[in-house]
Amino acid sequence: MENTYKPGFLNGKVAVITGGHGGMLFEVARAYLKFGASVAILARKEDKINEAVQKLKTDTGSDKIIGVKCDVREVKIVEEAIDKVLNEFKKIDILVNGAAGNFLASLDSLSVNAFRTVMNIDLLGTFIVTKVVYTKWMKQHGGVIINFSAGLYQNGVALQSHAGAAKAGVDALTRHFATELVRF
Repeated sequence: MENTYKPGFLNGKVAVITGGHGGMLFEVARAYLKFGASVAILARKEDKINEAVQKLKTDTGSDKIIGVKCDVREVKIVEEAIDKVLNEFKKIDILVNGAAGNFLASLDSLSVNAFRTVMNIDLLGTFIVTKVVYTKWMKQHGGVIINFSAGLYQNGVALQSHAGAAKAGVDALTRHFATELVRF
C-alpha cells in the first residue's frame, strides 16, 4: 500500500468502522491507522473489541484508536456509541459500515429468527448507523460513507439466502443514499 498511498494522507481524519474487530474490517482499521487516521471500532463483544484495539495499537504503533461496544440493531445504543466517538475525536470524516451476520444454512434449517437477525444486523444496522452519523455529524460537515457488501445475491449462492438478501438491501440502500446525500 505504501506504493499507492502517500504516508500520512489520512492525518487528521476520523473513521468509524462497524465490525472492525475482525476480518476484513480489522484490516481496514489497520490501514487507516497506518496512514494517520484516528479510528473507532464498533462491535457487540467487548472482549473482542479490547483485543482488537490492543493488537492494532501494537501492530501500528498508533494510540489513535478506541473501541466502543455497540449493537448496530439498536438506535439508542448506536446514538450513545456515536456520542462517545464524537466526545473522543470531535468529528467523523469516514463511516465504514461492515457489521454483518453470516453462517451457512439451507432453507430447511434457516429459522425465521435467524433470517431476521442477519437482515437486522446487515441491512437495518447499516441504515441505523448511517442515519445516526449523518444526523449527528455529516449533515452539517460532510463525510464519506462506505458500505461493505457481497455479491451473493447476483447469481444466487447455496446456503446464503439470508446474507444474500441482506446484502442486496445494503447495495440498494447505498445507491439510494448516494443519490440523496451527494450534496452533503
